[in-house]
Amino acid sequence: MVRKFAVPDKHRALYAELLRTGSDPISVLCGILADENAATEQRRLAARALRPYYHAKLATMGALIEKFSK
Repeated sequence: MVRKFAVPDKHRALYAELLRTGSDPISVLCGILADENAATEQRRLAARALRPYYHAKLATMGALIEKFSK
């Protein structure tokens, strides 16, 4: 049995933008943040979505820091 789910309109808009530009999700979200004409709520949601990519926990980064510091 295949489960179907509804995609919210805000996600549909992001997916359409990705297909149109061929860029990656992080670039699209950064573009929304940089757009001064974008709605405040849209920019806030983009910032929230980007948070894990730019504010990684140091515990997960520790191994990488050790590896590249040598």
